[in-house]
Amino acid sequence: MRCLCLLSCLLFCNYFPAIARPDFHYRYIPLPESLRDANINQVTPDSKGILWFFSSSGLHRYDGNQVLTFNLTTKPAILANSITCIFIDKTDHLWIATRKGLSRFDLKSWTTARIAPAGSTGDDTGPYITIMGQGLDGTIYVGTRDAKIYRVVQDELLLVADLGHLNPNEVGLASIESINEPVKGELWVVCNGRFVKLFPDAGRFMPPVFYPMKSLAGYINGQLYFAETGDIYFYLERKGIYIFNKHSGLLSRWQHPLNDSIRLRGRVFILPMGVGEMGLFINRIGFVTWNVNTRQCSEVLPIAPPYQRIFRVTTAKSHAGRTYLTLAKGVVLLEQQRTPFRSLLASAEETAIPQSIRCIHRHGNQLYMGSYQEGFIQVDEQTGEKKNIARNFIYTILPWQGDSLLLGSEGDGLLWYHTTKNTLQPFWQDTVQIPWQHRVLNKYTTALTRENDSLVWVGTYNGVYLLNVHTRTAHRLLPESVAGRALQQAKIFDILIAGKERYISTVEGLFLYRPESRELQRLFENTHPDYANESFYDILPVQDVFWGGTNGRGIVLFNRQQQILQEINTSNGLAGNAVYSLQRIGDDVIAATDQGLSIINLVNKQIKNYARHDQLPSNEFNHSAVCRYGNQVYLGTLNGIVAFNMQELVAYHPGKSPVNISFTSFTTGNKSGLQHDFTLPYQSAPALTVSPDIQYFSLRFGGVDPTVSQFYYYYRLNQEAPWQEVGPQQEIAFAGMAPGHYQLQLAARIPGQAVFRELLSIPLTVVPAFYQTWWFRMCVVLAAGVLVFLAFRYRMMQLLKEQQLRSKIAADLHDEVGSSLTRIYFQADMLSMQSGESTALQKIAAASKYALGMMSDMVWSIDARFDTAADLVSRIKDYLNNLQQELDITCVLELQGDYTSRALQQRVRQNFFLIFKEAMTNAARYTSTPAITVRLTFGATTTALLVCNHCSGDSNRMKNYQGGQGMANMQRRAAGMKGALQVSREKDRYCLLLQVPC
Repeated sequence: MRCLCLLSCLLFCNYFPAIARPDFHYRYIPLPESLRDANINQVTPDSKGILWFFSSSGLHRYDGNQVLTFNLTTKPAILANSITCIFIDKTDHLWIATRKGLSRFDLKSWTTARIAPAGSTGDDTGPYITIMGQGLDGTIYVGTRDAKIYRVVQDELLLVADLGHLNPNEVGLASIESINEPVKGELWVVCNGRFVKLFPDAGRFMPPVFYPMKSLAGYINGQLYFAETGDIYFYLERKGIYIFNKHSGLLSRWQHPLNDSIRLRGRVFILPMGVGEMGLFINRIGFVTWNVNTRQCSEVLPIAPPYQRIFRVTTAKSHAGRTYLTLAKGVVLLEQQRTPFRSLLASAEETAIPQSIRCIHRHGNQLYMGSYQEGFIQVDEQTGEKKNIARNFIYTILPWQGDSLLLGSEGDGLLWYHTTKNTLQPFWQDTVQIPWQHRVLNKYTTALTRENDSLVWVGTYNGVYLLNVHTRTAHRLLPESVAGRALQQAKIFDILIAGKERYISTVEGLFLYRPESRELQRLFENTHPDYANESFYDILPVQDVFWGGTNGRGIVLFNRQQQILQEINTSNGLAGNAVYSLQRIGDDVIAATDQGLSIINLVNKQIKNYARHDQLPSNEFNHSAVCRYGNQVYLGTLNGIVAFNMQELVAYHPGKSPVNISFTSFTTGNKSGLQHDFTLPYQSAPALTVSPDIQYFSLRFGGVDPTVSQFYYYYRLNQEAPWQEVGPQQEIAFAGMAPGHYQLQLAARIPGQAVFRELLSIPLTVVPAFYQTWWFRMCVVLAAGVLVFLAFRYRMMQLLKEQQLRSKIAADLHDEVGSSLTRIYFQADMLSMQSGESTALQKIAAASKYALGMMSDMVWSIDARFDTAADLVSRIKDYLNNLQQELDITCVLELQGDYTSRALQQRVRQNFFLIFKEAMTNAARYTSTPAITVRLTFGATTTALLVCNHCSGDSNRMKNYQGGQGMANMQRRAAGMKGALQVSREKDRYCLLLQVPC
């Protein structure tokens, strides 16, 4: 009788999707825009939760963020677009039945293959398949439109039975509607309104058993439920639900009040829900469960009012505790409630207008609430009946005496509502009673707090006033102070009465008012100026400490001395930094935030957070939308109400994984374009390998669970690396990654938690190019070493050849030219002593002698055997000795530094000596004293020559003349050695300094 009354309420009242069946709820799965107008058929999830379904345009795969469509021209291609049903077996093979036969889609290899009848040719058209099923041993069976049953054996269709002799239907055929093997060795088939039992035995079939059921006429839905008692539950179109016992052969009608209404209402889908329990989804009514052992029926989980028109289910499929309902324009997931949270008035479809709840009050079994979508509404918590009371936007509700409620509205001022009389009337019948300056301001009420039996604090968009309910007089708090003027310009959120103090939460800060002294002050102006202008939504006293919910700082704890004691925000575990309401139940504080719900334990200081993945209708709550009824808590969100029992919530322990998610595709890019691999979810040991020619690659992940889009994702490439933020998008892209072996880990951060929950992990190998391998680098090093050695060897050979050539030239000059000049010199000298032309011959002898000296210097300079500093010093000493004898002057040679083992290049040695000779010639010509100082310094980085002599006469003339044209030659020679030549004069001392780098 109870179910009948309940059904009547459901059929003739607006529905309210929630608490009648708390352990199930609907969730709309949004499909991409490309499929919004398609007629979706037979949604089937694979082992990874990825959805497969078909439409008139072909086969579709949806992984939560990407749709793949397969038709006659895609790769891989399907057999035909005229799909009749699909089936996914336990080995991730997708079987596609069409009007032209059967094909198999291997998800692991991403290939399709046609399964043709045995003995047919490749060009033959396959049978028109209407249904598929799988035996307990994994055998695939198919039923055809002409009442034939096949099984798949070694990629061929073998005929099992031909039931075409059964009574044909209106088109002259007897099609197969259902194939099941509930018990090993019994294959149950529905063919044209009757049951047929077949007996597979070692690959053969014994003669079938027919159950005529002549008393029934009509279409039997292919979805059956087989009970352990032998009862088979099935739905007969326009007749209701029947029970057939396979042992006794008796046929009976399901004796339940719902069955009569089902016959007149919509199509019924029978779904297995577990051992001894089946589910019934009834179009235009809702969902119930039936326990076949206890014969008990659950209360109906109705369909939300906005979706009754579109909730016309065409197919239903149960998998892993979830039921997928295929609508004409979308997919709805019917799943078991796994958390203590119950959603009231929540939208199952994310694209629908949400039901934003501003305030809640419970009176008996009735819930009164203010909704931005529907105004002021009433809901019966037991039956789910909803009633729209008025279109006023009610912001806050204050229970008064008996059945009276004082309502604060946005735009209509204060209102009285009487629950028993169901009457709504303005608080002020005559607006003359309101002081003129308050009339407009009082229309927008945001907070109501009862002072006593007569007085009420009323918060508005512009300040607060104290109202006497009986006399209907009001006065505002107008102290002549800066705080008073700021308060009367602020939007009021909450008013807390704490002994002799009144705390007023506003958008402009937190104010303290003491009625006895009429003192008003803005808190924290003197102690913590940063908090003075912070927006406060709510104040909760906890022992001697006040907890303040703020707009951006989370929860601020302070004492009566206005000292900030602590901040609780997202940095230390709170779900969100905007806290709209605070409630305390026992040792727990409930904080409703903009990013979820937080439960703070006062004893152990632990914080537990809950969000959309815990089946909350929304992550964001509304200010003042809170109601407590014992341990039962009701909170208003942007999408309906969430209700829960505090004891059940404390005992609830969420699972480790917040969502059902998997890697869905792997994309690589090179010069040839993009390549996609969609087999990744189905590999037994998935791993990623990136070849050297890949310039870019990305990894997609996702799931059809709507909460997948609610998280921020992070990844890292090894256990020690820091987490890198991906954001809400479900793809990780890489370019130019260094070669190596990585372990790619994907994690999600739960809102309000700093802990990363690892979701997935996969090995990643980036193969190096040949030029990035160790052996190539070693070969390069060896080749470079060989080249350096060959270059050094070649250079040494060239130097050796140069030295040999220089020694040969010097020897040739010395032997050939030197001997000739020597003979000329001696012959001229002898002739000068014998003949009368002594003067001319002496000149010839002198020139020959000078040429011999020049040739000797040249031979010395190019001879490679003298490329040392010691030879240079020896040559300089010889030159100085000869110069002293010839000119009768004194030369002092000073040697500094070690030169015995120092080598000199031929070019340096030659130019250095020539500059020395020129300098000595100039010094000997212009010196005024017989002493010339020569200093040779062999340093670590330079070799220096200093020649100094005394001079007399006009100093400017001497400075400019000494050296003459030879100075330019000396500068040129010094530059050729990359050295520097400087001349200086101090009083009567003239010096020439040559510095050459070693």
